[in-house]
Amino acid sequence: MEPSPPWRCRRPPGREAMNPTTSDLVEEASAWALGGGVLTFALFPFALPILLLTVVLVLPFALAGLAIALVVAVVAAPILLVRRLRSAMDRGAPADPPQTPLPITQELK
Repeated sequence: MEPSPPWRCRRPPGREAMNPTTSDLVEEASAWALGGGVLTFALFPFALPILLLTVVLVLPFALAGLAIALVVAVVAAPILLVRRLRSAMDRGAPADPPQTPLPITQELK
């Protein structure tokens, strides 16, 4: 009995393992796709509990971040308002320019 595989499984002469044929690439891709499908099918029952646990664990951190952002906004709003009013007064520009009517040059008919 011959130890080498049958002639249809052997690579043609001159084809090394580092120079794959198209059929080698398709075979490898299908093997990876099959493995991914098997893993997805096996891990699917854990997907919903993992998502729920992730939300439960992240929610306190998100709420803490929102609370900190609210405190920063409440402290920063008056400071920014005072700075804007001071810069407007430093420029000498009046807060409300006087409203003067525009001269009418032509009479509308």
